Amino acid sequence: AYSVQVFFSPDGRYVVIGEDNDVRIVNLNGEIVRSIGCNGFVAVSHNGKYIASCTRRLFTLWTFDGRLVASKDISALGVSARRKLSFSRDDTILLLGKGPSSVVMLNLDGSVAKTLDNGAAARSIDVGPDGTIAVSSYDLVNLWSPDGRRTNTLRFTENIQLVELSQDGTSILVCFENGSISRLSLNGKTLSKTPDLAFCNSSTLSLNPDGRFLAEGFSDGSIKLWDLKKGIMSKTLRMHSDYLQAIAFTPDGKYMISAGYGIPKWGVSQNSINVWTGDGRHLSTILKGEIVTDMELIP
Repeated sequence: AYSVQVFFSPDGRYVVIGEDNDVRIVNLNGEIVRSIGCNGFVAVSHNGKYIASCTRRLFTLWTFDGRLVASKDISALGVSARRKLSFSRDDTILLLGKGPSSVVMLNLDGSVAKTLDNGAAARSIDVGPDGTIAVSSYDLVNLWSPDGRRTNTLRFTENIQLVELSQDGTSILVCFENGSISRLSLNGKTLSKTPDLAFCNSSTLSLNPDGRFLAEGFSDGSIKLWDLKKGIMSKTLRMHSDYLQAIAFTPDGKYMISAGYGIPKWGVSQNSINVWTGDGRHLSTILKGEIVTDMELIP
């Protein structure tokens, strides 16, 4: 199976895995609780009521217990393969990275509410607690109000890999292709910065709920835990033998989940999804043979 996204449920009890042909909901022991017949990129609403999915052609919205709520043909939108789907903070709008240079705001029935002209390809999208929308391109981050007004543009000299807004909505994390991470205020003032790790590009990152610790995944399969308050790397974790695809914390910060590739042995996939304590102690491997490209914390 090819998994495209993984999420924690709001209560932290379940993992939602979007695959190429369905969505599976599993518990932390890896037991399948439910399967939903949708595919493509997936998002889970912040209130835990809905699961949305989209392919290049079709948008669907489901209840968490598997009832189809809406279905709409979106082929006319010209959605790119590198799309990204996220719920707005109040769960009334979906943000869809359209490509090559715009983000579409969709109503829950799949109709277009508004189009944001990002001016460049949308590489990463995040939504803050007040509804602020952050959309990154290669060398800039555009900030938008919940109603789709551009409020600021932050420009950088390094190529940007990922962006994530803090849980209190006062700052933004910008992860660069050289492996370093800057924490900035929304007006662009640098608050802290990690060292450059130029020989091991970061592939994913996740901030724990209280904003102190950051988990950063790398192309060699390792995870580095940063203490942002002290500005130091506190731990390096290794359970993946190759490219680390995704990391997420549970809403209470008690657990962390990681997913990524593993180098095949004797023709058997070594891809896996692993569960950790929030401070980096490995607990279990809940699924093997999975390929995951993104995960998110659902507060």
